[in-house]
Amino acid sequence: MQELETMEKSDMKEQEEEYKIPPFGLINYEPIPEEVRAWREEEVRKMQAVLMDTFEAFRVAVKPAGIERSSDVTRYRFVLPVGKSMLNVTRLKNDIMAATQNFRVNILAPIPGTTSFGVELENIEREDVNFRELLLSSDFANPLLRLPVILGKDVVGKPFIVDMTEMGHLLIGSTIGMGKSVCINDILLSFLYKFSPTELKFILLDLKNIEMDVYKTLPHLGMPIAKDPSSAVRCLKLIAREMEHRYDNV
Repeated sequence: MQELETMEKSDMKEQEEEYKIPPFGLINYEPIPEEVRAWREEEVRKMQAVLMDTFEAFRVAVKPAGIERSSDVTRYRFVLPVGKSMLNVTRLKNDIMAATQNFRVNILAPIPGTTSFGVELENIEREDVNFRELLLSSDFANPLLRLPVILGKDVVGKPFIVDMTEMGHLLIGSTIGMGKSVCINDILLSFLYKFSPTELKFILLDLKNIEMDVYKTLPHLGMPIAKDPSSAVRCLKLIAREMEHRYDNV
């Protein structure tokens, strides 16, 4: 952006030439101990048996069709005999809640795109989602994603990585303590592990003056981080001007 305030060109050029993708070792990664993994698998199998007993008690014949586990939800998949209505399953939600002693029960009947149904239960212990594991995944390396962003894992435990160019506009909002800052940091780190300063620039506004300070020396910055209302307004005006310039040259 020609009109944006930038760092000294000589300093910026030097930082860009020296930039290397951060080593993965900077991000802590502690594999799940085998004893913990074994305990979780045993608990999952026990819960599957409880669900089977509940269906049998209400004379609903089902067959297990797999288990999918995410960080905070486990989905138990089942198949009904041909000709049996899914209503036989959905009406048992309260009974399943009582049998499993789990107050977060969701029934997908059917699971979209399949002939099976799913019972989703909240995990006894929430599992951490490791950023480094997702960085090393084939999903993040997908060359078809122009601006890959790591957002975590989906309900069945698969990496949830999206292409920001397909989002159009993105608004992140929630109550206090629900992870807005974590999400923003995930987005920025996704870019830092993918692009050099010559490929991507950041324009950061931080009116709280506490969130973005860790990024103040990044060579990716198109201008110093805006930390007060006047500099933020000036920054937004320059961004709008640059946007109009790009529209005019499409």
